[in-house]
Amino acid sequence: MKDSFILYIKQKEIIEKLSNEQAGKLIKAIYEYAETDVMPTLDDEILNFILIPIRQQIDYNAEQYEHVKKTRSNAGKQGGRGNKKPENIAFEQAQLATQIINTDTKCKFAPDSVEVESFIDDFKTYKNADFEPTTAERKNIAIVLSELDGYNEKYWQKVFISAKGGYLINGQTVPCNLRKILLEHNSIYAGEANLAPNKEHIEQVQDKKTAHKKAVEKEYAKQAEIERKEREQARAKVQTADEAVEFLNKYVHGNTTTKRISSDFKEFSKLFGIEIDENGKFVSSE
Repeated sequence: MKDSFILYIKQKEIIEKLSNEQAGKLIKAIYEYAETDVMPTLDDEILNFILIPIRQQIDYNAEQYEHVKKTRSNAGKQGGRGNKKPENIAFEQAQLATQIINTDTKCKFAPDSVEVESFIDDFKTYKNADFEPTTAERKNIAIVLSELDGYNEKYWQKVFISAKGGYLINGQTVPCNLRKILLEHNSIYAGEANLAPNKEHIEQVQDKKTAHKKAVEKEYAKQAEIERKEREQARAKVQTADEAVEFLNKYVHGNTTTKRISSDFKEFSKLFGIEIDENGKFVSSE
């Protein structure tokens, strides 16, 4: 029995068009299938129809997971990567890059299709700007995208960003090539691959956080200056006890003790006899 499965953001658009009752039934059916591998039959034909591609994706993910497990198990029986030098692994990856993966898959997309070109463009943007795919690599991309029924931009961008740092072998970083990404994209997306941190991406995220913090602080300072000037202008207009009460209640905040030590209160209490009532409000004693 599986203890986990993946739902995708792209599926949210369909679920959001359902009523809460329909969505609840669909989610329960998804969990039932993921747990038992038995396809439930619902009393709503629309839900039965929606469940089909979700079931297919769950099955595909499970097959990919088993494939990765088997590959790693075989590697372990042969001594595993732990006994190989990183430079030897890199050489093996270069050789594998020319091979076609999963040749039994019926390919829905041509090597020069829009889907493949979108994959390559994002790969260059987020993983390797110098990447120029071979014919075999284009075919491999088309095969994997066919298995996934198309190109999901957000999904693959996260995969590329995560894989950019390479993966760790004996404490050293080895580049994560296209073939590894295509074979293990699920585990890379889920954060389960033995990947090195993408330092460039981490720095970019940190820079964005720093820039956002500075922008917030700048906006806060700007707003505080506006409020300070507004307060000064309002205070300069105070001529009567009623105007003093209005000013104090608008601009002087805090508990009773804080209000009593306010310089504005001290001054206006002398000028206009302002007091603080049992509710903490400024009032005129006149």
